[in-house]
Amino acid sequence: RPCAPPPTAHAPLPSLDPPPHPPVAPTLPPLTMHSNGFTTHRDAPSPYSFSAVTEAGEQIAWSGTVGANPIQSRGTVKIVGIRLKKYFPYSEEFSRAEILDGVLDVSADYQAALGARELEAGISHGSVHLVNLQLKAPEDSAPFLVLPEFSVEGLEASLGRRTATVGKIAATGGHLTGRRNHDGSFQILQLINRTLNDSPVPTTAAVLTGAPAVPWNASIGEVRLDDFALTWIDQ
Repeated sequence: RPCAPPPTAHAPLPSLDPPPHPPVAPTLPPLTMHSNGFTTHRDAPSPYSFSAVTEAGEQIAWSGTVGANPIQSRGTVKIVGIRLKKYFPYSEEFSRAEILDGVLDVSADYQAALGARELEAGISHGSVHLVNLQLKAPEDSAPFLVLPEFSVEGLEASLGRRTATVGKIAATGGHLTGRRNHDGSFQILQLINRTLNDSPVPTTAAVLTGAPAVPWNASIGEVRLDDFALTWIDQ
């Protein structure tokens, strides 16, 4: 039978961040969660919502439905006003580039369901909007990448089908400075920390059955750059 809905909650949420990162601990006053008519009846998902605002004004909102039998959820997630410089310590595992500025908005519809042998999950109508991104090499004083406005629209992905599509990638204004060093190496490539494993990530079914991992298929519909400048320095 339906369970009584939990009361709406308002509470600060501390962040526990293990080494080696410096502590990043956003405060979330208030934190709001709400559920209505949650039940364990089969195929009877109930509405659920979550929202939070950090001390820097960053907004996180999620609304949709959840079900327990089977475990499933679908809905919309929105993240607004994320200040990338604040979370720069997390990027140090992947890149030496310093984040000087940048504000990120992300939104997408999603669906997920846990079956007997496979997790079915996907996103649709996804978008990413980034303003005033600035990246700098540690040895330089000026940024090598400046993007006043960057957007990705029409994001679609399916874990089960192993497909990902992007409708459009667009940038307005900005510039990129590339440099080849005296030894023939490229500065931008040297900013990438080569610690990531490029092997395919196995699906849930592959783990359970021992079947080989299926590679992802990806496509991009359109790439557009307006008033974008490229500078090349050959030392």
